[in-house]
Amino acid sequence: MDACALLPARLHARALAYDGRTPLRLLNDVRTLEYLFLKSKAPLFQGVDPKRCKEVEDAFLKDLHRRMHDGGRAPPRQCSGAVGERAMHELLLLMGHDDADIVRQRRYPRPDGRSSIVPDFSLPHLLLEVKMGTLYTPGTAHEKILGAERKYLSLPAQTGKPVWVVCMGRAEDFMRAIIDGSSCETEQAGLTEHIQERYRVYFKGFEDVVRRWLDDGVGV
Repeated sequence: MDACALLPARLHARALAYDGRTPLRLLNDVRTLEYLFLKSKAPLFQGVDPKRCKEVEDAFLKDLHRRMHDGGRAPPRQCSGAVGERAMHELLLLMGHDDADIVRQRRYPRPDGRSSIVPDFSLPHLLLEVKMGTLYTPGTAHEKILGAERKYLSLPAQTGKPVWVVCMGRAEDFMRAIIDGSSCETEQAGLTEHIQERYRVYFKGFEDVVRRWLDDGVGV
């Protein structure tokens, strides 16, 4: 069996053993984990007319957003970003981070004095930005992740912390195509590698982050 296919069950077992103060809303649900790791091969989409997959995905993400807020907040039109951030937050909790050490939306001034840079999470040793892409959004919506590395170039020198841009969903697939060179955008691949090495702004796949923790015990 594909190792990726085992990740939902393995992470679900960790979630069931979690006893922290902050309740889990996403990573304790098998269907959510299947969606995050199996993507278009998840049972959610099995037997669905391909023309309806986007509709099914949008409805599923809205249900996840309601669960995140105990049904007390109407989901926005686009809620994949909020779902991705919540999943990353819960993974940090499972890895043993205390909520007090996970700072959300901290503002860092830009060197040129323009509007602040606001990564999704600030940890004592690391800054995290989450990019979650829906699986069935047509067009070039996922290409916006290519600008993420440039946006955060000043932060490692400013804070002494590296930046991880953690990609999920189709954004993860798009990121792999660029980093691994399987995309035709070879010039972008070279530039991305240069930026990661020189400025300590790194692209990471959510699957890789989880697998490294489960396999090797190395968290974020």
